[in-house]
Amino acid sequence: MKKALLKCAAAAVVFLMPAVFLHAEDQPASSDGSGEEKMYQYREIVVKEKKEQPGTVVILSDEEVKRSTKSDLIGVINENIASFHTGTNRVMGYGAASSNPAKMSIRGMGVSTWGPTTGFPIFVDGIDTAAHNFSHAMPDVLGMRNVERIEVYESPQPVIFGSGAMAGAVNVITKRQGTDGYKTVLSGSYGTWNTTDDYVHHMGKLGAFDYGVYYNFRYTDGHREENVGGTECSSEFRAHNGTFRFGVELGRNFYVNLNSYYMNTVMNDPGPDDRSVNVKDLEVFDITRRGGSLSLHNAFEKAEGYIQVYYNQGDHDFTRPDTDQQTFESVDRTYAGRIQETVKLLEGNRLTLGLEYKKYGGEITKPTDKMDEEYYRDLSGYGLVEHNFAKLVTVTAGARYTNNDEYGSFTAYQGGAAVTPSKDTRIYANAAKGFTIPGIRYRFNRTGPPGLVLDTNANLDPELSIMYELGAEQVLIEGLSLAAAAYRVSVENLIEMQGPPPMKWVNVDGEITYYGGEISLKYTHEKLGGVRASYSYIDHEYKIKGKKDILGFVPKHKALLGGYLTMFNVYLGLNCEYIRDIYQDYSNNQELDNYFVLNGRIAYTFLERYQAFVNLNNITNEEYVAFRRGTGGYPVPGFNFLAGLTVEF
Repeated sequence: MKKALLKCAAAAVVFLMPAVFLHAEDQPASSDGSGEEKMYQYREIVVKEKKEQPGTVVILSDEEVKRSTKSDLIGVINENIASFHTGTNRVMGYGAASSNPAKMSIRGMGVSTWGPTTGFPIFVDGIDTAAHNFSHAMPDVLGMRNVERIEVYESPQPVIFGSGAMAGAVNVITKRQGTDGYKTVLSGSYGTWNTTDDYVHHMGKLGAFDYGVYYNFRYTDGHREENVGGTECSSEFRAHNGTFRFGVELGRNFYVNLNSYYMNTVMNDPGPDDRSVNVKDLEVFDITRRGGSLSLHNAFEKAEGYIQVYYNQGDHDFTRPDTDQQTFESVDRTYAGRIQETVKLLEGNRLTLGLEYKKYGGEITKPTDKMDEEYYRDLSGYGLVEHNFAKLVTVTAGARYTNNDEYGSFTAYQGGAAVTPSKDTRIYANAAKGFTIPGIRYRFNRTGPPGLVLDTNANLDPELSIMYELGAEQVLIEGLSLAAAAYRVSVENLIEMQGPPPMKWVNVDGEITYYGGEISLKYTHEKLGGVRASYSYIDHEYKIKGKKDILGFVPKHKALLGGYLTMFNVYLGLNCEYIRDIYQDYSNNQELDNYFVLNGRIAYTFLERYQAFVNLNNITNEEYVAFRRGTGGYPVPGFNFLAGLTVEF
């Protein structure tokens, strides 16, 4: 099967390359016909332009990131997209292992039985940041401010993103200097609980060369300190994040790009507020993750694409807070390569073909060699075709074939149609079948939640999700837009732990089916500011074998309201989040609190390049619990602030 796939891919490349050069006419994709030579540009939106996307995709700009009071991108996404949800119980960071590791979900999909999310991948400049030993993404990787944009896909994306994109995908693009010159941003801050969020970002371009360097330091003592069994345990957090990029334009049609990132986080776990968890079951998490990619992009009038190779690694070391004894140690690695080319041979038509290889896995050496060094190998081929009829209807269809050396072959698809009867109206329908190959932890990793030894399973089927979606977007007047969508989701082969100890990973019999919808309204005034409101409803109840259950960490109701005003160099911004009807574990009657949180930001710009700011979090001092453990919970921080100064030059 692999040989057949390789032959097909080779044939596709052989076929496509002549087409690329036949239609290139040495014309860069960024040309507007004026004869003026412009900066080389390549398409970093991996699927297509938003207007042609048959599903729901939200693109958050760097300005929206700047306006946020959050110090991480997951927080930015959570306060802007109603169908995305994650809870946090910390001033900074999301925790790990049993201390509430950021239970993230998109439209109800994503939360696994043990771990933050298996429903969608997080990419940074094309690098899959997942910790494959644990089959989930690492949200604390995204503590960065050098962001060009964040793309959030709210439906299964199996064709381009592959295994794991059952709920959608998050794709982060870092900034690149576009014109000759240099730019530097420095920011320092200080706030409640000895909290600081400081960063420096420098980027430049000289002729064909461009580069960017970024470093961010975040620290807080945390809002909690508990004496557990005679040991002082806090929610202290420290993180170092950095990125580096370097690019070279090779003429007007090619661009070579080197990207890398680094993250080190040390998080402390204070345990639940009633101290019902023994100190030996609390941990200090020291996590280092790093990755890099090298890519060659091409952009012509009739074709565009890239070849990319990347590497990702994570080192996870956990220790006991009372004895400093190491309790857990693991290393995970990913080696991957991808080639993708899009050609426009006909008017209104785009054909995308791609080939991807990924080797991923690692080892767990403590406690006591729970997993020897093991790897999966995936080989995939995919294709996506789009055609626009009469500049009115865009139809999209695609499929991906993946062969995994442990669990066999899988095929997934997606397709849809978008109708644009006017420049102000878009109506779309989308259907997609996403899949997740059983994670390496299900096959080799015998480490589970504290106190549990797991029996691995070599006979699992991939988790599957099928989503049908119908939506519309309408510009009502200049600056004012309305969007709405409704969807149906069915999930099969959900992987859970079952049985008496040693418990075993198994596919759950039956199908989980639920419905949801969302609506959003956004108004932006070019000079004064803007207002946005959105609401998500998820019918999170379902039945398996006649037994009622509820999707864990998925709110039935989530409402967002935000606005900002800019006048006389003063910025005023407010963001509200309302969560209602959310369970951690319905079968064990673990219901979480409803809550309403109000955050704000005040900033003043002076001497053109300086900005003083203060971020106000949980202004109403709302008390609630977003995660429970033992017989207690992890209360969220009360009112807190962060004040600082940013300078650009």
